[in-house]
Amino acid sequence: MESLWSGEYVETMRDPLVRFPSPADLSARRKALRAAARQLDRAGLYLEAVANMGVLDRATLRSLDELSRDLDVLRAQINQ
Repeated sequence: MESLWSGEYVETMRDPLVRFPSPADLSARRKALRAAARQLDRAGLYLEAVANMGVLDRATLRSLDELSRDLDVLRAQINQ
C-alpha cells in the first residue's frame, strides 16, 4: 500500500489555497471557483473516509458533523 505522504501526494497538495484573481478577470475567477469546488469535494471525501474508520468517539463524531456543515456552507457560497 502506498503511503499518503508519497511524493505525488505532497506535490499536488503543496499549494492548498485557492487565490482569487481580480474581479475584472471573469474567466480566471470561474477557473478559481472550479478549483475551490474540487478542493471542497476532496475535503468531503476525507471526512467520509474518517467517518467510515469506525471511530465512535463522541468528540470525533461531533467534529465530523461540524466540519461537514462547514463544507456545506462553503459549497453553497461557491455555487452562488
